[in-house]
Amino acid sequence: TSTSIVAGLANTLSFSLTPSVQVPAASKVTITGLGGTQTVDNATLAVAGAGSLAFGGTAQWLQAAGTLVLTVAPGSSLPSAATTQIDVVLTNAAAARAAATPTVSASGSMP
Repeated sequence: TSTSIVAGLANTLSFSLTPSVQVPAASKVTITGLGGTQTVDNATLAVAGAGSLAFGGTAQWLQAAGTLVLTVAPGSSLPSAATTQIDVVLTNAAAARAAATPTVSASGSMP
């Protein structure tokens, strides 16, 4: 979900992640399809929400690709069939555009 559709304004995006298998520490969770924002590349974009600590409170943002990369923190995991909720703030595009349809994938040593 998002908090703003107004062009050029900050927009809190909320994601509910419910993996079908446990996602262990050091695994990457990648959310694509978020292109068109004005938020510049950021290796330590703040992650908030109830599940933020599972990712150490930060993520990598890649503006040109419209991609958010979250790394599961040491000592953490995303349990299977449980929902991990996170929020990130991105700045909407300068001009109105169609809503994004994000895709989520995970990579690492999943069972």
